Amino acid sequence: MIRFILLLLGFQLAGELISRGFSLLVPGNVIGMALLFLALIWHGRVSPDVDSRVRRFLKPLPLYFVPASVGVVTFIPLLAAEGVGIVLTMVLSTAVTMWVVAVVLDKWLQKRA
Repeated sequence: MIRFILLLLGFQLAGELISRGFSLLVPGNVIGMALLFLALIWHGRVSPDVDSRVRRFLKPLPLYFVPASVGVVTFIPLLAAEGVGIVLTMVLSTAVTMWVVAVVLDKWLQKRA
């Protein structure tokens, strides 16, 4: 488990170094996640060790959203005033993201075939 956490922290550190070193607007943890994704693609498969650790790591995932939910409750007056715009923005941005991912995945799968 320590090796797995060190792996994740190593990719996050690499992302932070790249982000700060080149003064990028993209957060280091996002760059680290992209680096991990590229490493997994380059490796060609996910090792069973990493797979089991990820599953154990994601099991309590719903608990990670509790602080965000409490934060939303504290902003009820703001939600009452701007709720429609916020919901519309969230739905639209999610739909656009899903569409872009679908198009990119479709093109990527067509190249592989």
